[in-house]
Amino acid sequence: ADEIFVLPDNGNIVPVAIKSGELYTQSKITVIPTKSIGDGYSALSAFDLSLGASVCAENMKEAVGSSCTIELCKAVRSTTVGGVDIKEGEYIAFAGKEMITAAEEREEAVLSALEKKGASKREFLIIIAGNSVSKDEAEALKDKVEKTFRDVEAYLLFGGQNTFDYVLVLQ
Repeated sequence: ADEIFVLPDNGNIVPVAIKSGELYTQSKITVIPTKSIGDGYSALSAFDLSLGASVCAENMKEAVGSSCTIELCKAVRSTTVGGVDIKEGEYIAFAGKEMITAAEEREEAVLSALEKKGASKREFLIIIAGNSVSKDEAEALKDKVEKTFRDVEAYLLFGGQNTFDYVLVLQ
């Protein structure tokens, strides 16, 4: 391929990807500085190679910059992070290094996190369910999200990830 786009899924990998792209000379390598699976989905939503590689890359970077990825999992210990009191076993939601919320119920944590991150002002939400979430629960959550945030178009994917119950991508 003449043009290759690289989308890392971890911020620590971005500098290595950039350096590797500089060393590889058989193709033009463009690294989109994505730091999560959600960033990758956001970047891909703007992928349109018919615009040319450089415009496509700029559009992908802009999409990443305007998106928000929220990751939700169970707390393994009680603590306070960023002013959020967390009890062991609660569901916690965070975006990057920002702790957003903690709640006893998974659905409650998702809805609280979406509210706090401005879901009502967004157009799209990708819900990526992890392997600890049943199909029925994920579909019920998608329905609840669409009723709560009426202007948001929600898409449900079953990612099967082990670490996070849900990865939520707001665009």
